[in-house]
Amino acid sequence: MFDLVHKNKRIVQILLILIVLPFALWGIESYQRFSGGADHVALVDGDRISTNDLNEAMQRQLDQMRQALGRNFDASMFDTPQARAQMLDGLIAQRLAVMHVTRRNFQVSDDELRQVIASEPAFQDGGAFSKSRYETLLAAQNLTPQIFEASLRRDMMLQQLAAGLLESSFVASTAARQYAAIRAEQREVSDMLVEPAAFTAQVKIQPDAVEKYYREHAKEFEIPEQVKAQYVVLSGDALASQIKIPEEDLRAWYKQNLDRYRQPEQRQASHILIAASDAKARPEAKKKAEALLQELRKSPEKFAELARKNSDDPGSKDKGGDLGYFGRGSMVKPFEDTVFSLKLNRISDLVETEFGYHIIRLTGVRPEKVTPFEEVRAGIEDELRKQRTAKKVAEAAESFANIAEEQPDSLQPLVEKFGLKIETSPWIGKTPSPAAGVLNNPRVLAALFAADAVKDKHNTDAIEVSSGTMVVARVAEHKPATQPPLDEVKKVIQDKLTRIEAAELARKAGAERLEALRNGKEVAGAKWSVARMVTRENPAGLAQDGIKAVFKAGSAKLPAYVGVDLADGGYAIYRIGRVSAGAEPDENRVRAIAAALARQASSSDYQAFIASLRSHASIEINKANLERKGS
Repeated sequence: MFDLVHKNKRIVQILLILIVLPFALWGIESYQRFSGGADHVALVDGDRISTNDLNEAMQRQLDQMRQALGRNFDASMFDTPQARAQMLDGLIAQRLAVMHVTRRNFQVSDDELRQVIASEPAFQDGGAFSKSRYETLLAAQNLTPQIFEASLRRDMMLQQLAAGLLESSFVASTAARQYAAIRAEQREVSDMLVEPAAFTAQVKIQPDAVEKYYREHAKEFEIPEQVKAQYVVLSGDALASQIKIPEEDLRAWYKQNLDRYRQPEQRQASHILIAASDAKARPEAKKKAEALLQELRKSPEKFAELARKNSDDPGSKDKGGDLGYFGRGSMVKPFEDTVFSLKLNRISDLVETEFGYHIIRLTGVRPEKVTPFEEVRAGIEDELRKQRTAKKVAEAAESFANIAEEQPDSLQPLVEKFGLKIETSPWIGKTPSPAAGVLNNPRVLAALFAADAVKDKHNTDAIEVSSGTMVVARVAEHKPATQPPLDEVKKVIQDKLTRIEAAELARKAGAERLEALRNGKEVAGAKWSVARMVTRENPAGLAQDGIKAVFKAGSAKLPAYVGVDLADGGYAIYRIGRVSAGAEPDENRVRAIAAALARQASSSDYQAFIASLRSHASIEINKANLERKGS
């Protein structure tokens, strides 16, 4: 109730998800861009979504995917026209939702905002909110408290909207129980696989069939065009080592930002709360609190014991009333003022707050502390180097691009100007591949395989491959696409045609066996697997197509038989021997299923809600800017 840090943990967890998603996809700046600028990709009721908004959102997504997937990252999967259209769709949906909560006057009070910020562990030091840590973390993201708090307030309003949709999505326990019963149904299944290998000997591939396949599928055997490229990379990492930070700059920065290293005084207190929910309950609560205070005046050593027996604060009573250390701004004002005026180990008079009556004991004091320069020197140097590196990269970017264009026959001028190193790639093709390293970017590869790059071996344009990283490349060697002679691939074609024909014979034989079984006939040489019980949630090794077919089959007459074409060739026949209901789901299971179905329904409701907002909004999409990528 009273302990704000503990009270809002669950809410904060939910909010953090809501906060991270908008910031990750759209950036905090997007909240500030509701007007101005002619270069837009969409207009939503007159508010512009700029091309830069879209490009930044796409770049953030690429950076996130690159970080998540590492060497498996393939930029071509995410940097596509379809991906840009989907990202824009998300930006429009987010803009519509923000406009809706703003127009409908959704409110988040200053106290609610303060509580959420104070409860966030990233902003705490020693378990208590730290203003200096808060400001330091925001500054590291180039944010001011004003911008962050305005955006957080807006996200909390969006959370109110999402919570309303979730609460309105209700699934009856009867429906959940029926769904659970369906998911729990068991079927006894054995299978017979009709494999292509059994029919390989029957296949005879004619020479003219091989030649025909070779002619009609020439591209399948083509060895793609390849290049070996030289390239230079302009990035923070490349320039950081060139930047030296003088000692006097480090000390000057420390003095200018001393508040960042100042930890305000913190105090530890214990309290006993006698709750009073309304004015009518106050007299009785005060009377009880006064009696406890009198007892404590006589026996102060009983504080923890009396707190455990009498306190109405569930967050601290089991700890003898202990609230831990906290700084100013964490507690309600009357409580805080009392704590910071008490002497160590003294017990306060009654303190009245909106929660009731408190008896407070000061149990610890951590005086204000300033971290010495020597302890933070390395961090300051790292921060200043990052700042100066980012500035240097930004200043160098235009010159880097101009030199690459003005002196297209060599990378050496870039090496000499920026102190870079020429790297050489392995043989790479037009198709993105992790082996291409930093060149694994659709725009870089397209530039390398352009006619002038291949023929004249000119530098490509300077291309940004990730935030703050630019590449210029040139073709060092080129291999045109080649077609191997028929003799080299003849055996490969014969094997492939054999597999195709054997698989077709297996499927045909499987269909014939299935028909015989359904007509009550015996199948010579049939080999069934050991029967096992399967459910929709536990397929026991059955492929997805197989489990779907098994549970789609009627069970009025058993055994029942179904057949499925296998993805890797051949045919599978499944025999359903018996059907039984699963275990009766307990109440916890029913509630979990009802909640999951409600979440599905609320997601559908949200999509319908956004669709409704779209239908009443004026939305214009600039297709030319949608297709244009940032350089």
